[in-house]
Amino acid sequence: YQVPSLEEEFYQVQGLNKSTGRNVKVYVEVKEPAFFEAHGLDILKATIEMMTKFGYNNMESGAILQIFDYEAVKRARELGWKGELCMLVTLNGQEHKDDKARHAWLTTEGVRDIAKYATIYAPNFNLLAVPSADGKSYTISPLGDLAKKNGMKLHAWTLRADSLPKGFRTFGEVLDVAFGTIRL
Repeated sequence: YQVPSLEEEFYQVQGLNKSTGRNVKVYVEVKEPAFFEAHGLDILKATIEMMTKFGYNNMESGAILQIFDYEAVKRARELGWKGELCMLVTLNGQEHKDDKARHAWLTTEGVRDIAKYATIYAPNFNLLAVPSADGKSYTISPLGDLAKKNGMKLHAWTLRADSLPKGFRTFGEVLDVAFGTIRL
């Protein structure tokens, strides 16, 4: 089978929207931009250009551009990205980049800095509902409220019924905490 290009996906989404009367949005992630830049490929610029071509480079489109790399989040704004911009946050950081500063994104100052560029703060769910040492329970961290106090929306990734976050017994419990307690 063939993997479709981003352009082909956008044509398909827009065609289906037109034929069904729906308005499905796009949520695009730029993976490891530093890796591609090291090989002379500006994947971030190319992605923004493609999203702009299809009318997604504005807040009204509902499109979201998401990135783990803080420098790339800043650069997206420098390249003219005007739409929703999501900073993905994890303890592990980028695979192809030494980004030890990633732990700053879990502090008051770090979240405040992210809010200068990003409209959405998206940590791994276990950074919002922190598992106990024995993995049988969790506590709610202040990160979600901190992001909201700094004017950002809050998202999390990836919630799956077949791979429950530590500290949770059922997927229903995960959803109750995600959308009831944390208010994603």
